[in-house]
Amino acid sequence: MQDFIVQDLTEPLLSNLMELIVGVTIPTIFISVVSSICIMDDIATLNDIGFRVIRRFVLNMLLIIGASMCSCVLMFPVLALEGDSNVFVGQIIAMFLNA
Repeated sequence: MQDFIVQDLTEPLLSNLMELIVGVTIPTIFISVVSSICIMDDIATLNDIGFRVIRRFVLNMLLIIGASMCSCVLMFPVLALEGDSNVFVGQIIAMFLNA
């Protein structure tokens, strides 16, 4: 009974729902971007807005990367370059190469 519910009812329903969401959001995003570009008066405005958006995106990514690195160092202090811990850099690299 559980297999019937999961495989025959839930999976097709969720698959169709995801296709519906993608089918609605992609044209909506495309139309909103095209209409906002068409509303602008000149290329200089578009250029200025583009640089501001790219700068904001890069700064946000750098902030997120820095915060992630700080939280990882605080929560997972197992990697030591001098050998002060039980896990060494070579062991981690070997783990990825053996997988």
